[in-house]
Amino acid sequence: MAAPNTVCAASCEDGSMVETRMAPTGWDAVPGQPEAVARLQAAVANPVHAYLFVGPEGAGKRAALRAFAGDLFARAVDSDQADRQRRLAEAEHHPDLVIIEPEGAIFRGGRPTSDGETEASAVIREAHRSPVEAPLKIVAADAFHTANDSAVGALLKTIEEPPGRTLVVLLAESVPPGQSAIASRCVQIDFHAIDPLALQAHLESEGMDPEHAQLRGRGRRQSGTGTGIGDRRATGVAGCGMARCAIAIGRIGGDGDHECRRAARHAR
Repeated sequence: MAAPNTVCAASCEDGSMVETRMAPTGWDAVPGQPEAVARLQAAVANPVHAYLFVGPEGAGKRAALRAFAGDLFARAVDSDQADRQRRLAEAEHHPDLVIIEPEGAIFRGGRPTSDGETEASAVIREAHRSPVEAPLKIVAADAFHTANDSAVGALLKTIEEPPGRTLVVLLAESVPPGQSAIASRCVQIDFHAIDPLALQAHLESEGMDPEHAQLRGRGRRQSGTGTGIGDRRATGVAGCGMARCAIAIGRIGGDGDHECRRAARHAR
């Protein structure tokens, strides 16, 4: 695994070169959350059946999920295979880490619709499948604060009594009143809004140029929101020959007008 902040050069599609840094991985990708990180690291030795990560968008919940999953998968293999387990989890390519996201604004429950199954039914289906290569399977439900009553009701039993080798993680920005029962069945891990200066420093370490990182941090300082750490919309930006060459950090494409795919592969 590449060390955090490793500098590498990449060729952009217009033929120019851009110098960027490898994105921090593992727990290094979850800055500003010492309590959450400490609790999850301690839990690796003896995890419970269900966790609820609660915090604002950009606080690092998804990055923490990847780091937690990587450590859980790595603990059961020898050192030669441990790095591979962590790399796969970090890339969200591990067969035993399944993340279910809402297709729209709501994490849906109820019977599968004519155009496909609901998010809740997907969680239940995956939870009952055996792990492929790790000693346990991790099924995560992203944006669970948007879950409707049908989804909450459908998942209550699975959260309360998941199959023996399944661990369920809910990622949510808040716990609505209608989800208090399902929340009580989970160990809750709280994530706080990241300090703007810490966010700026972290974005620079991921490869974003200082000017854009300062603007991103300033925007968060003024609004209390904005793109943060480790979640789906977090990106780094670097100048190449194009107006904005977005370097994907994590599992997504860039947010600029042009994506430098070769640089994106380095950033992952």
